[in-house]
Amino acid sequence: MLGNKKVNEHIESLSNYKEFEDLKYILSKKNLSKSYPLITTNFEYIKTLKKQGYKLYLLTNITEDTYNYINDLINIDSIFDGGIYSYQEHIIKPDKRIYNLLIDKYNLKKAETIFFDDKEKNVISAINQGISSYVFKSIEDIKNNI
Repeated sequence: MLGNKKVNEHIESLSNYKEFEDLKYILSKKNLSKSYPLITTNFEYIKTLKKQGYKLYLLTNITEDTYNYINDLINIDSIFDGGIYSYQEHIIKPDKRIYNLLIDKYNLKKAETIFFDDKEKNVISAINQGISSYVFKSIEDIKNNI
């Protein structure tokens, strides 16, 4: 689900709009391997951080289909200590409630939490909630800010 709408409902609502062809392609379950190619070096580095004792949580707007696709490839639960998924909570970033949900669910301290995201608007929203946050473009962004 995207917020409160199932992916297939969202795709169907866009069916009459040519300008959304790319979005329909990206969201389609059959295209997930092309839309979300996994960067294995990123996950290897994340596993290294876990071995170093960091607690790692996902805060993601991915759909349930995307979660299942990724989990089948890398077993998300073995890498991360938990997560908040918008398709389960019906809240999407940058809504401030989703950041606080993560903090509250896992009893995190904002002063000890670092958030990385590839979208600046999500980083700004997390900063506005009192969470140190950085735009993620590459693993180097993590290495330079932890």
